[in-house]
Amino acid sequence: MKISPLSYARNYNNKYMVSDKKKASSLSTQLNFGGEAEIKAPPYKGYMVCVGTKHEKGAVIKKGLVYNRDTTSFLRSDLDWQKLAKYLDKKYKETEKVNVYNYGCSNGAETYTLALILSNLTDKDSDKYFPIIAKDIRKSQIADNIFNKVMDDIVFYDNSSKKSDIMTQLLADNENRDYFYFINDIYNTQEIHIKPKLAKKVEFTYGNILNDVDKIDSKAPSIIFCRNMWQYIDEKEYSEFFEKLYEKLAPNSIIIIGYYDIENDAHQRHKNAIDDYILEAGFVPSISDAANKSLCPDINCLVFEKN
Repeated sequence: MKISPLSYARNYNNKYMVSDKKKASSLSTQLNFGGEAEIKAPPYKGYMVCVGTKHEKGAVIKKGLVYNRDTTSFLRSDLDWQKLAKYLDKKYKETEKVNVYNYGCSNGAETYTLALILSNLTDKDSDKYFPIIAKDIRKSQIADNIFNKVMDDIVFYDNSSKKSDIMTQLLADNENRDYFYFINDIYNTQEIHIKPKLAKKVEFTYGNILNDVDKIDSKAPSIIFCRNMWQYIDEKEYSEFFEKLYEKLAPNSIIIIGYYDIENDAHQRHKNAIDDYILEAGFVPSISDAANKSLCPDINCLVFEKN
């Protein structure tokens, strides 16, 4: 298993030891809520980049607070990514620019999956989708994502044989070998490595989806990727948020949510399912859905459009 030579120096106060001044400066610049300082005391020598925030925790009570959970994965199985790719390819083939936002990006596993499938579209101008703007409410998580990207140490783990087959198919395309690779260990766990060519297509930054609508570019259609996160947000926020989002988005924009946003009915904490609010705001179900029917047999739609 590949282990970053710097991983031992990370701690829970969001401080990162970096031996190279140039990388420390790059990391500090991207963590615009942090700064670096040279450290000479043993056992560490190098540059400390400090986010300057405690590890965030939250609950489902107040606006903007979320549980500190990372349950996502690369090629997360509630989506049929191949169907989604075909749908997006057809929908935006004649569109010059498409904004892509991933809210609740967590550790970036799904963000990089989305970047991969967008890079694989038959549209010759796939650059129109990038960069993907990936946001999370936890500064500590965004700091980790940026750190891993700067240090070229982006690794995810999985133990799904089906995903192994999908990744093998993807790597049959030589271009995808520039984007990622994976290794099966003796326990049949996949160690998935994201390469810099794919990583550079994503920009991580702090953001709360409830407060971010005004920052969305309405000059071009947008893909709003906000999956399996709504159970952590107060239902009282739903109606106003989706109405504002509908008004802000350009025509031909879409929202993509997750299986657990609907199936678990927000873990039974919410009176109504999230899709009720999306439809009431004016969005319509997509004609070509990407729900993985083997996992989500009762879910008709995870993709909603503003026509």
